[in-house]
Amino acid sequence: MGHLLAIKADLLWATLVSVIVSAAVSYYFRKREARHKLAVEYEYEQRKKLRDIIGRYHGRLLQACNSLNYRFWNLYANADAKWLGAEGGHANPGYYLLSFVHRFLAVFSFIRQFENEATYIDTRIAEKKDFIFLNYLEAIR
Repeated sequence: MGHLLAIKADLLWATLVSVIVSAAVSYYFRKREARHKLAVEYEYEQRKKLRDIIGRYHGRLLQACNSLNYRFWNLYANADAKWLGAEGGHANPGYYLLSFVHRFLAVFSFIRQFENEATYIDTRIAEKKDFIFLNYLEAIR
């Protein structure tokens, strides 16, 4: 009978140790899983927000830059015509000067608006193509 009680006591201790170790291991891995899940969700949300902002500005900025580019080429081709000159008075600037200033300001206002919206987005986790777009904006600015 004493031998039977000793076996039951050993089983009880083994069971207690097993329960404690199992609970500790389970807690550790669930905590790691929760951290990993939150990190993945954070990255996904930040990438999604950045892609949304880039999607809103990409086409309009490309069109504005292209228009400014053509205006620069036109300026280079007709530099001797002095179309950008205001001739001493800015009260009645010509069409060419106004359209040049408009195109120039359109590009930089899009860049400024994009930067204002993207300020709160973590760009460290940007994908390569998103990072290229951000670098182009920085280079244009």
